[in-house]
Amino acid sequence: WGKEEYLDELARRLSHSNSSIRYWAATGFSVAGPTSEQYKTLLLNHLDDPSPAVRIAVAEALFRYGEQKKGLGTLERALN
Repeated sequence: WGKEEYLDELARRLSHSNSSIRYWAATGFSVAGPTSEQYKTLLLNHLDDPSPAVRIAVAEALFRYGEQKKGLGTLERALN
């Protein structure tokens, strides 16, 4: 697999019904680091995930994509 196929698979798994799989997909985006805008948009759309752990993992990935304010807001809400 190339990086693009890997990221496409992470994107698919970010919508999985199992929150553990969504969490690890979001973590994968953090590890991969910033790539294209399409993935940043996808991550932004998952900031309202029903699972707090997934929201935090998505926020961490967004930090790497330059979306510190949106990521920080999610982290602050998770701590309250």
